[in-house]
Amino acid sequence: FLLNGPTGPVGNFSLIDIAERQWDYVDQLLEPVRGGQARTVEPTVEAHAAYEERRIAAAKTTIFGSGCTSWYLDATGVPASWPWGYDDFADAMAAPVLAEYRFAA
Repeated sequence: FLLNGPTGPVGNFSLIDIAERQWDYVDQLLEPVRGGQARTVEPTVEAHAAYEERRIAAAKTTIFGSGCTSWYLDATGVPASWPWGYDDFADAMAAPVLAEYRFAA
């Protein structure tokens, strides 16, 4: 797991709050591992693709998608930042949707 990584809201909100929320999320994902029901956990390809599609569409509507020059832009001009508000981040980190993850023994 990578905390405060690409597309996260680092720079938007408190770094401490972001890290704590992200760790709480990861900690919930690790419950089956700690309980012996799984050895690995990973997002499904479909869940990741759906997230990226939503994120890219939203990112293009931010100021960074307006044609400016910024280190937030990737090689194709898509902003690599969290495009939503704080409440959206808090909601997303509240609890993982377990169906979006693959747990393996």
